[in-house]
Amino acid sequence: MFKPSVISAREISVNIGEQTRIQTLSVNLYAGEILGLMGPNGAGKTTLLRALTGDLEPATGLIKLQGKALLDWPLEARAKIVGVMPQHTRLDFDFSVRDVVAMGRAPHTTGRIFDRECIKQVLDVCGLNELAEQPYTQLSGGEQQRCHLARCLVQIEQSTPSLDGCALLLDEPFNSIDIGYIEKIKCYLRTLAQRGLTIVISLHDVNLLAQLSDQILVLHQGHCVAHASPAEVMNPALFTKVFGVSVEVISHPTSNTPWAIPL
Repeated sequence: MFKPSVISAREISVNIGEQTRIQTLSVNLYAGEILGLMGPNGAGKTTLLRALTGDLEPATGLIKLQGKALLDWPLEARAKIVGVMPQHTRLDFDFSVRDVVAMGRAPHTTGRIFDRECIKQVLDVCGLNELAEQPYTQLSGGEQQRCHLARCLVQIEQSTPSLDGCALLLDEPFNSIDIGYIEKIKCYLRTLAQRGLTIVISLHDVNLLAQLSDQILVLHQGHCVAHASPAEVMNPALFTKVFGVSVEVISHPTSNTPWAIPL
């Protein structure tokens, strides 16, 4: 049975200045799939995410959202179904945490009651209930990161149970976030994927990425060198080739996901 892609990239190359950062890459992202991006610094992960969100226009190739050219989508319509968390976000105003998170509902007209319920749920998921009325500028770096993640999570919430056709793209969302919060956020992302949400996530923590992802796309010098399940991707030869390190890959004792241990 044919399965339409939510986001598709066909032989895209992406330049930044005079440098080609992504070279002739193709990928299909499907409803309910979590795709992890793996690769060393400068491999092209952030560049690919920026292209998939429409922030960068490919020099060659085409990116589609729900079968329509990504750049042909009006920004307001795109914002209703695609949430984006860049690696760095700056906000210098003394909005409360609740107000910053509520900004994620701006593209929608679902009604105040639904919006309040969304915000309440995500504040809890991200451990922000006790900080909800605190000014954003008084938060620690990790607390600010959780605040921006919460804003993205409420943005992609819909009034229907299904999130088919919607996407969430996250660039290093767990930076500076304590391990105690990550597990609950991971479970929530899984719940969203079960409702049909397409998720693309870039993480430097390869073991965390393997736990969370259905498929992993590995970038090296702008090329896709692997795109498969975590069990297929996480092998010693790939770590030597891509990261220049020797590892032993074992099975995690509780999740059975692959776990890389540097030697």
